[in-house]
Amino acid sequence: MKTRLIKEALVDASFPVIFYQCSAESYERNLESFANELKLSLGSPFLFFRSFHEVFSYLSSLNRRIIAVLDEYGEFKKSYGGI
Repeated sequence: MKTRLIKEALVDASFPVIFYQCSAESYERNLESFANELKLSLGSPFLFFRSFHEVFSYLSSLNRRIIAVLDEYGEFKKSYGGI
């Protein structure tokens, strides 16, 4: 239900939306999947990231509004003890 509500709220967003549903898989798998969503949302197929820190540093450097949603963040947290 929460996921559906989040998606409905983002339908009319006037900025690019990066929506990623986290999983309990590995940190690397979540990073790869989130980066793929980012590439699709921004139309930038050649981006590569080694960490979420790099992802969010990149997004910050764009100096434009972007909505990034990490749904089911608790699942991601389970996969990576460094948070």
